[in-house]
Amino acid sequence: MYIDDGCRFIDHQLSEFAYKRDVKKLTDQHTSSLQNLPESQLPTKMKFSIAAFVLTLAASEISSASALAVRAGAPGDAQISCDGDRAKIGQYNGDFSEACVRLVNDCHRTLNNTKSIDVWAHRSCVAGATCSGVNLVSTIAQCDNTAVPGQVRLANLSTAVFEEMTAGCSSKKSCSMSHQNYIDFFYGSLSAINSNVWPNSTDQVTNWWNAITSWTKTGDTIPYHNFNDWLHLVFDANSNPPSPV
Repeated sequence: MYIDDGCRFIDHQLSEFAYKRDVKKLTDQHTSSLQNLPESQLPTKMKFSIAAFVLTLAASEISSASALAVRAGAPGDAQISCDGDRAKIGQYNGDFSEACVRLVNDCHRTLNNTKSIDVWAHRSCVAGATCSGVNLVSTIAQCDNTAVPGQVRLANLSTAVFEEMTAGCSSKKSCSMSHQNYIDFFYGSLSAINSNVWPNSTDQVTNWWNAITSWTKTGDTIPYHNFNDWLHLVFDANSNPPSPV
């Protein structure tokens, strides 16, 4: 028993070390991407200052210990955590959407059937994350396949999916997603999985959009890099901070 506990503690410490290393790398990466954009292509309101960005990630480091502890525990504890996450599908910001449940379920079914670990390469996963929470979608993917990285380490948003979000505009630097683009993308994602369930109203979809723009702080549109940041760094209100493993 003591040996097992010691091994779990060591795994926990190593995971925290790897997380801090990856957070620094990600900070440098996203800071560089913003600095390299031409001034004319920067959003009217910067997403947040570098200082605020670092503070956000520091909070993630502090809060990540509890999430790591769950993964380092017994399989029974991990299963309880996964079952609890599945029960939250479709619930987001105090609202519930059966249409969102359809998207998230299709996302995980697709990942499982294709053995894919590239979560943000699948349209239903991206759409589902906007209505059920990024961390929830990525964490359940990890429950199904331990090869799937944690939220922070996931591969970048597929440019093919972003093109679907911006009505065919594929440039990472010059294309941005508008409110109407998002509405079309969300309903189009439901059509793509042959769903017969839809959001209660466009107001419900708009609320999801507002939750994203309140984080990105890029005005009426969201550029690729800011939305990609959101997918990797956002704290969901109804789930854990970004997973480091």
